[in-house]
Order: sequence, then structure tokens, then C-alpha cells
Amino acid sequence: MLWHMLQQFWLLLLAVFDAVTKHIIYLRRTRNVEVLTTQGLTNISTCTPSINITSGHHVIDILNFNNPHNLQHINNFCLNGSMVKYLPEFKGMHLLTQLTLTNNCINSIKSISSLVNLTSLNISNNPIGEGLYVLGNLKALKELRISNIRLDDSNFPDISNLENLHYLDISMNDLKKIPEVFNLKSLWMLDLRDNRLDQIDERIIMLSELRRFHVENNNIETIPLEILELKDLVSFGVSGNLFGT
Repeated sequence: MLWHMLQQFWLLLLAVFDAVTKHIIYLRRTRNVEVLTTQGLTNISTCTPSINITSGHHVIDILNFNNPHNLQHINNFCLNGSMVKYLPEFKGMHLLTQLTLTNNCINSIKSISSLVNLTSLNISNNPIGEGLYVLGNLKALKELRISNIRLDDSNFPDISNLENLHYLDISMNDLKKIPEVFNLKSLWMLDLRDNRLDQIDERIIMLSELRRFHVENNNIETIPLEILELKDLVSFGVSGNLFGT
């Protein structure tokens, strides 16, 4: 009797573990993998899981979705520190709302243009040279992190129609002036740290919802008095500039 009860208890634990793990897939420390495919992942379409692939070493050269129908219910995809170079076509992944592709070797983001339901995108720390224009098409975005992706005044994408955007991180780039973001009325966080700004555009007051504004470590010499008109501003970082020089 006791043995039978222990067996039943063990089966119950396995069932609970299986139910929990179906909702999120983790691949960590996957060293030396050159090609990652999704062929054979047939069960993940029965729930709404997250996929999280994390590594501190060069791992994946090509990410290949053989059967995108198996991924159609995924809402969160994270590929961090895997040194991936080429992104797949994200076909059929219409429920994807959060995409993190940080610390890789991605050169083009053209293939994310179909992800029109994205609300959060982080492509920081990549040498992106192509496809930046697609950012302007992702109108559902609320959070955009594009830090350290080799942006300058000539290649900054037009994101003026991202009306829902409230968090924008464009730090650690090569910007000499604040980009045309002044009509993003929902923006409450703007991070411009570690660029080459030499002034703060007076039009910053158009961002009336702005609460956090960071311009640390730039070449700014003066602060416009108009900044005082931002009544909701609670954090204004200006250290590491050229005031008083």
C-alpha cells in the first residue's frame, strides 16, 4: 500500500513539473552550437510559452525556424549573449509581444518587420547595419531599447509614428543631437547617456509626460530653462558633461 501511494505521489509530481515547464523553455550554456532549429518542437504550440536562450560564449551562428507553426503561440522570445549573426523569418509568430536579442552579432533586423504586435523590443549591443527602418512599422511598441547599435544622426530610424512608445533607450551610440522624438506624446523615459550630444533641444518640452530624462556623459555645456516646464520630471541625469568648462 505504501509503495503504491509513493508511486502515485511521484506521478503527480511529474505531472505538475511537466505542466509548469511547458510554459517556458530555457536553453542555457549551450556552447559550440552552430545551428539552432525548432524542428521537432511540436508540443509548444499547445500553450503560450516563453523561449529563453542565454549564453556567455559564441554559440549560435544561424537561428532557423524550420516549422514556424510550432511557434505560433509564443509571446516572449529571448536570445541573449549567443553571438547569433542571422535572424530567421518570424513567420506565423503573430502573438509575439516581447522580443529580446541583446549581446549578439546581428547585422540586420529586416526579418522582424512582420511582428506587428510587439510591445517590447530590445536589440541592444549588436552591430546593426541594415533594417533599422522596420522599427517605424512596429506601432504597438511601448518599450524600445536600442542601446549600443552604432546609431548616429544619419542612420537614426524614423520612429515618429510610434504613438504608444513610453520607454526609449538610445544610450551608448554616436548621436550629436536628440533625434526627432518630440511628437512621442506618451514617452515618459528617454535615455541618451553616453552619446556625443552638445546641447539639449528646446523642443524637449513637447514631451509633456517625460518623467525620466538621462543625458549623462555627453558634451552638453548648458541646460535650457525650458526643462523646468516638464512638471512630471522626477529624474534628470546630467553628470559627466561639460558644464563650466
